[in-house]
Amino acid sequence: MLGLARAAGSPISRPISPIPTPCHPCCVPRHPRGSRRKRPPAVGRAHGKRRVLAEGNALRIERVVIVAAILAGVVHRCVYGWFTPFWLDEAYTGVIASQSTLSGLIDWCRHELSGPFYYVSMWLWEKLAGNGDTALRLPSLFASLAAIALIVFWGSANRRERLLWAAMTAVWLPGLVFVAQARPQALLFLLATAQTIAFLRCVEARSPRWLTVWSAIGAALLLTHIYAAAIIGLQALCLIWWFRDRPRAFLPSLAIFALVAAWLPFQLAFLFDFLKPGMAWYPVSGPAEALRLPYHLFGVNVMAFAVIAAAAIILA
Repeated sequence: MLGLARAAGSPISRPISPIPTPCHPCCVPRHPRGSRRKRPPAVGRAHGKRRVLAEGNALRIERVVIVAAILAGVVHRCVYGWFTPFWLDEAYTGVIASQSTLSGLIDWCRHELSGPFYYVSMWLWEKLAGNGDTALRLPSLFASLAAIALIVFWGSANRRERLLWAAMTAVWLPGLVFVAQARPQALLFLLATAQTIAFLRCVEARSPRWLTVWSAIGAALLLTHIYAAAIIGLQALCLIWWFRDRPRAFLPSLAIFALVAAWLPFQLAFLFDFLKPGMAWYPVSGPAEALRLPYHLFGVNVMAFAVIAAAAIILA
């Protein structure tokens, strides 16, 4: 029986081995996962290299575009419109800045749509530089260039965001037009840029000091043009909510805006005249204008939407 069993290949005749002998190459046990690093296939490595190369090229192109935009904007500001004669609004600036007495300056400021901050600045500047066309336009150039520099150095904690913001500001069409005009728009944009940066610092740091800085710039904005109240009001609502647990932080802000409130009665009579039909060339706004609020806030400039879309693609 034992011989028959051995002849038949019974398990009794075979020694038991703790490690089974593989009968096929596919049965060879693999190494445990993580015991050795697998080399990626050649196709995957090539795809990764192409992706890194494409990202590097995109960053280089972005930097070239940013530098070109800033340089083009600066050069344009230095050569555009400097030899054209004054027109109506600029002539008013020349008359107001040339007032020989402080009382004459204040009387003119009471009867102007723009606030006194710009005209007082121009009045002081005229005493130093004179009332020539180029002399009265230079402050707009300084303000326009200062807005770009302000963004480049302090606009955001992220360097790439600062440069993109500065590049878009440098080629912003209204900024290219107002740069060589003796009007308050360039100063208004500089102050609005500074207040936007202060607003970002308020949100990031929740610092009462930055809230005071934001308020001081906001007061200067309101005293430059009353239209800035829309921007300041929206930002103020956000900050009131953001500092809702620290109401004392607003005490310096209230004191600062009280100075603006002290001036407004001297100018409101003239501003209210614009509400009279036939008094001004601006149409009086009614309830139906609420439907046009997106237009007033964002405009309908197709190029603006194109720039925003391009920036979104780059940032993505």
